Amino acid sequence: MGTPAPGDLVITAGHVGVYAGDGQVVSGGVDGYKTEVHSISWLSGASFVRVASSPGAAEAAATTQYRDKGGGREFPAAALAR
Repeated sequence: MGTPAPGDLVITAGHVGVYAGDGQVVSGGVDGYKTEVHSISWLSGASFVRVASSPGAAEAAATTQYRDKGGGREFPAAALAR
């Protein structure tokens, strides 16, 4: 796949991130505490993979709660789309 869409996996040797759109990738640190958004240009030679979803997956994801490891705060998945 040549052009990534938001939600696609961005894969390089030893790393997997998630394409956020507008040339940005969400990457997590090994310990899970250094998650950051950065330019896709940091990941030279990346390949993109689109993960197929099942019917109803979008609705289920929109109601999923995520926990911030650092502060223990919870927020809905829909907050990630902002």
